[in-house]
Amino acid sequence: MKAQVEFSPMQMKQMTETITKEMSVVQQLKLEVEQMKLHLEQTQCPSNTSSSMYKDSLVQNLELQVESLKEELWAESNLRIRMEEELSRMEDELRFYKLATSAEANTHQIKEHKFQQEDQLKALRNSVKENASFKNGAPTNDGEPQTDEFPERDNAKEVNFKHGRPAEEDELKVELAETQLLYDSASQRVKELEEKLSSLEEKYEVACRTVNQTFQRVSDTLELAKTAADERDAAIADQANTENELHKLRSVIEKLIEEAGQKTREEVDKVREQANQNITALLEELHMVEKNRSQLAMELEKYKITSEREIRMNSNIPTNQVDLRFEQTLQRAHQAERERDELKLKLETSESSRERVLAAKQNEIEQLLCEAKLLKERLETTEANQKLNEEMFKRHSESIKEAERHAADARQQSEAAQRSALQQVMHAHQTLELQEAEAKRRIDALENAGRLSAKRWQDILTKQQKLTMQWKSEAQLLADQLEQQGNAMRAETKHYKDKVEQLLRKLAQLEASKLKMMGM
Repeated sequence: MKAQVEFSPMQMKQMTETITKEMSVVQQLKLEVEQMKLHLEQTQCPSNTSSSMYKDSLVQNLELQVESLKEELWAESNLRIRMEEELSRMEDELRFYKLATSAEANTHQIKEHKFQQEDQLKALRNSVKENASFKNGAPTNDGEPQTDEFPERDNAKEVNFKHGRPAEEDELKVELAETQLLYDSASQRVKELEEKLSSLEEKYEVACRTVNQTFQRVSDTLELAKTAADERDAAIADQANTENELHKLRSVIEKLIEEAGQKTREEVDKVREQANQNITALLEELHMVEKNRSQLAMELEKYKITSEREIRMNSNIPTNQVDLRFEQTLQRAHQAERERDELKLKLETSESSRERVLAAKQNEIEQLLCEAKLLKERLETTEANQKLNEEMFKRHSESIKEAERHAADARQQSEAAQRSALQQVMHAHQTLELQEAEAKRRIDALENAGRLSAKRWQDILTKQQKLTMQWKSEAQLLADQLEQQGNAMRAETKHYKDKVEQLLRKLAQLEASKLKMMGM
């Protein structure tokens, strides 16, 4: 019934929308007619055949639109008829529902009414029998009724019923049949209530089972919580052990890094100092050799100059002595150059050895750095594992908290289910007693709602009928106006056509007269 009540307003809304659309179409038609009139007033030329064609097409379009409006009005009337049929069907269903609910609600009254009607029927039959016996005669002298009086009494009863009592008995029979039907419906309702009671008992059993299951789940969750707590304690101990091991590893790695760095620094410093000492000594020796070479070169030049002077001044000195001195100086110069070359070679070898030592020490430093990196990576991996263990511990603790929360929720749910089941079982009989009063209240509310809804729908239908009649009349007036305007436009077009034909005839006559004049 609720779906039907909601459906009919939608139909009303659709009808109003269609009617508004039709009104907009009619307004558009009015505007088109006015535009056509303006166009006709602007284009009043006798020899314009295209305007007449345009007018004809406009008239045809107007006729088509009028026909479409008529079809839409016909569809609207069909829709209104459907709505009326649906509303009548709804009213019938509502009456049937009222009768059914009243039959369910008044079971005790029906029984009492039935007993009263049976008593009335018995009293009526006794009165009929007494009337019949009074008409047919008194009993015999012995005080016992004769056996031949029974058919006579039946005839008298039939005669008395023919005179006026049969109508009352028929009414009583009808009422008895109705009460029997009501009693059957009430017994059916009692059976339904018994079935509901059995279903409630089954629900209570199911609730008890669910309570037991929830208790079992609670015990399982408590066991899980205990195991989780044990695992948490073990995880805490493992975490403490891993933290101690990490601290030990960190201290060992730091000591190794410090020792390796200190050793490499000391060795590099030693090698660097020794190489610097060797280089300074070699540079000093080279400087001394260079000094000696320069001194020898200066002495050689001086000797050359002095020798030349002596040769010039003392030309009597033999050349052998000069050559010997010159060779000695040259030998000394060559020896100084050889010593210089040897010193350069020593310097190069010392530099190469220093570079080799530095490269070896650099390799050792790189190896130590690689070891330090590996140790750092191990430290990072251990820290990452520690973080993972901490996260796992947090998750484990959260899961334990969730399990405890679920256990508390399950406990609360089981208690609530138990309470609700007990309340349902305790209130089942009370609800059976209260259903009669609720049914009465519902019947009254339904009757009031039915009256109000019927009245409201009747008002809506009357308003809609008025609106449809108004819209029909307006549409009919508009259609008539459009037909009149179309007829007027057709007459104007015919008039324009006649004028055009007359002008054409005049033109033909003028051309014929011109031809005649030309022939003359």
